[in-house]
Amino acid sequence: MSNAIMQCLANFRPSDRKLLSLELGTENSRDFAILSIKEFVVRWERADWLDSGSISRIGRWLAAHQPAEVVGQLLDWANSAASAARSALVEGIEEGLRRRSSHE
Repeated sequence: MSNAIMQCLANFRPSDRKLLSLELGTENSRDFAILSIKEFVVRWERADWLDSGSISRIGRWLAAHQPAEVVGQLLDWANSAASAARSALVEGIEEGLRRRSSHE
């Protein structure tokens, strides 16, 4: 996976979110960016501890700022297998979707 995207996910500063938005918003790089997000979560699945708050925060941001197609792909993937890391992503996405719908 791209070290740059992984670093963006790990830090998740405003500049990192801007880069992720660009990657997810560009058709040529979207699939790779989605794959990188999945790999980021899988790495947490394999770790001996879990920063579920960071994963959940990424999910909330994705739901609030990314197209439904991207969010749907990640939500389907996260629901396809049980793990604490995937659950954190699902919880974040679901919370972000609730917030998004309350502002529309």
